[in-house]
Amino acid sequence: MPCYNYAVFTNATGRTFYANGTFEEISSCTSDILSDGGTPPWPWGTIITPNNETDGEGRRNVFINCGTGTPGVEVRKKRRNGPRVVYGEGEFYVCNSTLLFGPAMTLYYREKAESTPGNCADVVLRTKCVDDKTEREFQRDSWCEEL
Repeated sequence: MPCYNYAVFTNATGRTFYANGTFEEISSCTSDILSDGGTPPWPWGTIITPNNETDGEGRRNVFINCGTGTPGVEVRKKRRNGPRVVYGEGEFYVCNSTLLFGPAMTLYYREKAESTPGNCADVVLRTKCVDDKTEREFQRDSWCEEL
């Protein structure tokens, strides 16, 4: 059974994510974004569900999964917006949702040509610089900003 967790926004301290991939994966935009989870900690990937796997309201979920992430989720440096997490040419957005554990501000993904659903809001996933001790074999430094 996969260990999917919805990607949710919180007022508390969140998870630390990092770019992961070989030089070839980074160069070809097929690397992924990971975050350590579990006890002891091991890499959990950022998963964006495919177009044909939407939820009951037609939204593409973003999950944090124990394992590899969706290839192509990466940090890209944009002049106008600064460094941010991207996937293809689409956009991320959040909606109020009711999950098994209660209400949550849940992260979703849409293609550029699609509209953000009503009562939801587009978000930019900016990357914040952190000084943590995480070291993985294919962990890569990426663009970030002091917020």
